[in-house]
Amino acid sequence: MPKLARCPCGKTPTFLCIDGGFPARWAVVSGNCCGDWQTEFRLDFKEPDSDEGLALAIKAWNETPRGGLK
Repeated sequence: MPKLARCPCGKTPTFLCIDGGFPARWAVVSGNCCGDWQTEFRLDFKEPDSDEGLALAIKAWNETPRGGLK
């Protein structure tokens, strides 16, 4: 799995949780570190637990602005 960006809580999650039904255009991704921070992303009717769905979730997680966190 590609490297995940740190969560705003300061920890780096070891895996991501995807909350989205199938079929769905949108889903929500959160890390397993704190569960307080999440971001919505476009799932585009891919299955959330598929390789494509996970790749979209990782991309959304890593590219979401974190207010100064690097």
